[in-house]
Amino acid sequence: MFAMIRESKKRYLLLTFVILLWIPTYAGKTRIYVSQSGRDNNIGTKERPLATIEAALTKIVDLKKTERDNVEIIIGKGVYYISNPIEILPKHWSGINGKLTIRGDGMGKTIISGGIELPPFSQSDKSGFWSVYIGDVYDEDAIVEQLFVNGKRAILARTPNSDTYIVPIEAKESKIEGGNDIYRQTVILRKEDCNVLDKILPVNNVRVSILHYWDMSRRKVISIDKKHNSFTIEGTSVSKRNYFKSKNTTQLYYENDISFLDVPGEFFYNSDNKTIYYCPREGETLDNTKAVIPVIDRLLNITGTESTPIKYVQIKDLTLSYSDYRMPEKGEDPQQAVASKGAAVLLNYVENISFSGVEVCHTGVNAMWFQRACKSSKMDSCYLHDLGAGGIKIGERGFLKNDDPQLTKNIIVNNSIIHEGGRILPSAVGITVFKASDCQITHNDIADFYYSGVSIGWVWGFGESPSKRNKVSYNHIHHIGWGGLSDMGGIYTLGQSEGTIINNNVIHDVYSYGADGIGIYLDEGSSGILIKNNFVYRCKSSGFAQHYGRDNKVFNNVFALNLKSQIDIGKTEQENNTLIFKNNVVCAPCGGKIFLNDQWGKYVNLIADENLYWAGGNLKLFDNLDHKEWVSKTGKDTHSIIMDPILQINDENHFKILNSKAYRVVSFELFDGGKAGVYGKKSWQTLSKIDPFREILFDDIVRLKEKVEDNKQLSSSHQKISIYGSAAILCLVLVIGRFYVRSHLCA
Repeated sequence: MFAMIRESKKRYLLLTFVILLWIPTYAGKTRIYVSQSGRDNNIGTKERPLATIEAALTKIVDLKKTERDNVEIIIGKGVYYISNPIEILPKHWSGINGKLTIRGDGMGKTIISGGIELPPFSQSDKSGFWSVYIGDVYDEDAIVEQLFVNGKRAILARTPNSDTYIVPIEAKESKIEGGNDIYRQTVILRKEDCNVLDKILPVNNVRVSILHYWDMSRRKVISIDKKHNSFTIEGTSVSKRNYFKSKNTTQLYYENDISFLDVPGEFFYNSDNKTIYYCPREGETLDNTKAVIPVIDRLLNITGTESTPIKYVQIKDLTLSYSDYRMPEKGEDPQQAVASKGAAVLLNYVENISFSGVEVCHTGVNAMWFQRACKSSKMDSCYLHDLGAGGIKIGERGFLKNDDPQLTKNIIVNNSIIHEGGRILPSAVGITVFKASDCQITHNDIADFYYSGVSIGWVWGFGESPSKRNKVSYNHIHHIGWGGLSDMGGIYTLGQSEGTIINNNVIHDVYSYGADGIGIYLDEGSSGILIKNNFVYRCKSSGFAQHYGRDNKVFNNVFALNLKSQIDIGKTEQENNTLIFKNNVVCAPCGGKIFLNDQWGKYVNLIADENLYWAGGNLKLFDNLDHKEWVSKTGKDTHSIIMDPILQINDENHFKILNSKAYRVVSFELFDGGKAGVYGKKSWQTLSKIDPFREILFDDIVRLKEKVEDNKQLSSSHQKISIYGSAAILCLVLVIGRFYVRSHLCA
């Protein structure tokens, strides 16, 4: 018997040796091939490929040391369904002697999918709906929260429908005995808003998403009291933040009842009979439709250890799609930037990892997270879109010192498109840099998020923060907010950030529900930041605002045509709020305001000078003072001027100041806003344009909320109208386009 075992071992070792001899090596590279026509008991050559990436990674473990220097895993075109995340661990690769590349073969699209394709739809006996029984392919009790039809996200049936909300009157709260700090909230509505719940029976699967200030909660509805126009939910306390008491802070919508299924593109899952009901979109037929639901929440995990970080891995030309989200049993607690939520692609303890030409889409939560001890890694020319939460998260939230070896640093995100975020959790951010240093966010196009575009720092106030020397440059950030949440910024910062630079970005169309829809927003404790050569326009509250901070410099920017004001300040205490504001062009729409309130005038430790201000001929710009009175009262802006810059803007974010005398007087240096955003092939730049129908919807939301009704003041959203002013023409034309100001002619 033992002799037989020894003989079997010999045969196994011989077979392994033969297989390894057949793995091809080219110019110092070992290549392992994966194909849909492959089998995992093949040897991994181009002629005899493997079937899965997991098998290819296992093959690396079996390679001789000399063959592990540079390895390529080349994956053929097609869709590869996975039921578990792809994991690259130290046992597979350390990168000590070479580089591991995992790439598509370039012959077509290579897709890694965490979803399952459903059986075909059939016509339901319910009027106009399609239905599909999924019990044969999906045997879990969890509610299906995501459905994708022909590669497009369907909407979990909701009311009111997308991008509209119910405004509650108030909420009453009481602590549940023995509930471990759990409270019952009774939310009181207007009668007409409660009527939409008339057909709901039972309520056990109905959810409510509540947007408040800068975050949101998501709960199961416990009960509905139609007599008192209210419903109840349970969770952590909301009274501490006055979510339901302050004006313009809270909105909500309901989800997941068949009575809400009323517009094309919505779906409802009946967990009792394991059937999905779907309302088809225009052009969809039973014959041309394929549906997918995600079943795993992570697609790729690259995780080393503190002693053995994973180094030198390149991921190229792959699509990672369909990751799952399931609401926790207790619901979602309010959380800024949905900070704790995971990602479809997760990295920890890595160095010199690169992603290029990678697409991440149809996610349940965030797309990517460079989390703990990630260093010197890069994303370049990647396309992240249709995201349940945010785009990219960098660093951690916990306590870290500046010299902590666990600190994530030197992460580059460049020339990437990050669109359509917050589809399930709207308080997510395009790119969030928590506690991380020396990162570069450059030449990206970030659009169509319900909260901030870029967020830097994660310490409120002047406590120790390791978020230093981060650079946010040449990004195009636009169509942010959508009137859902408040207290947001195209670029938002927190905490002491010495050495951080925000320059040459173009930011526009930031629209909050309540206060603080701001282009560049320095929030609590933001310090040591240089803001230069940014072009910020068409934001709701202001182009620039500083809540409080120290030693910030704002030089040579254009803040123009923002709705409520152009610049704003929060606290004005001298010791905790210092700012230098010089060489800027600040241009309000005709009849508009330069400053949101009189805080700017009370700001003791402000150096403001050599700025150009203009508000359509209104000379009382400074707290109802003219320039001379302002200088006499405050000593600020001694060398600033009030003059029409004759500002011209086109659709490609180029601007011109036609009055050269105006900008030369204040030593303003022209810069090209057209350089912001992605670069490269024309097709790549075209892809960065958001759906024109979404642009129209954005415009309509702002028109409705701002109650702009005069057609003489409202131009077509998509006319290419420039912005001119001329002192020679004694007339005023205010054209509100895009969403409120597209152009103006002022004197």
